[in-house]
Amino acid sequence: MNENECEIIKDLLPNYVEGNLRDETKKLVENHIKTCANCKELLDTIKKDSKEGIKSEIDTPEIDYLKKYHKRENSLMIIAFVLLLIIITLWGLMFTYSYKTRKNELIIDAAYDKIEKLYQEEKNILVKVKGESIDFEGVKRDFFTEIYRNQDNVKEITNDTSNFGPQKGIIETYYGKFIFGYFVNISGDEKTTSKKVGSQESAKRYIFPMYQVLDELHLSSISEYGEINLREEKFEGKDCYVLKRPIKEYMESYEEIWIEKDTNLVIRDYKKYGEIYSDEVYTYEIGSVKDEVYQVDDKVFYEVLLESADNLKNLYKSVIEVYQENYK
Repeated sequence: MNENECEIIKDLLPNYVEGNLRDETKKLVENHIKTCANCKELLDTIKKDSKEGIKSEIDTPEIDYLKKYHKRENSLMIIAFVLLLIIITLWGLMFTYSYKTRKNELIIDAAYDKIEKLYQEEKNILVKVKGESIDFEGVKRDFFTEIYRNQDNVKEITNDTSNFGPQKGIIETYYGKFIFGYFVNISGDEKTTSKKVGSQESAKRYIFPMYQVLDELHLSSISEYGEINLREEKFEGKDCYVLKRPIKEYMESYEEIWIEKDTNLVIRDYKKYGEIYSDEVYTYEIGSVKDEVYQVDDKVFYEVLLESADNLKNLYKSVIEVYQENYK
């Protein structure tokens, strides 16, 4: 028997007993001990010592190195497996977040586009708002608002005169009219007459109270979309998406926007500020508004617009004078 081969086999026997050898090396050892009585005897001794916990006399630095190498190899495999699990988990979280964000965005965009379409195409529409609230003093109040639009004429009837409910017994009426691309709005109460001239954008917010909420959501950043929790729930028999978002200005506060699936219309807006809340329900009636609801002469609206134009003209003159005096 080749002495060099025996020396190599002797060095491998401890790892053979501990099962640290690769299949090819293990087969080499087994073939050798079949024909070598000395190595076979040494193998039996090592097995006996291993069972009794005795360290073999032939454990050399080289064998210790092999043991450490295999342990290190196993540790690296474990670390690689853990890193792979972390990467897969992070990728799954990112995919879930991206999917959630995109779905929220699509639902909000559809509701926003629906209001835009109603504003542009439905010139005869009645929007009703009915709700209840509890104010800072714990007083529960019911309120309503009805907004009528027929072509360029708009009328609002409301008893909602505060942020969290009406002043009881007060019902106010407002009238509006589109003139030359402007929206002129006046109060129907002569004692508290208010006059406003606004843009088409302000008209949208006036006719569709939920437009302001949708506009804020529509302009949200990706991170803000990610903060919205989406669920599906029924309201008054209608299947809805419910978008719940935090109200960052207040602790433990949130808002829920209920969007009907079939129509993409906002049908409910619920705000919660601790013990205070406001709950508004929206309904839409198309083609139901009659001309008789308007009781203001067009002349009044033109006079308001002329007054606003004069104010702008005077402002323009003042700006010109200051500019020429200081910067020319």
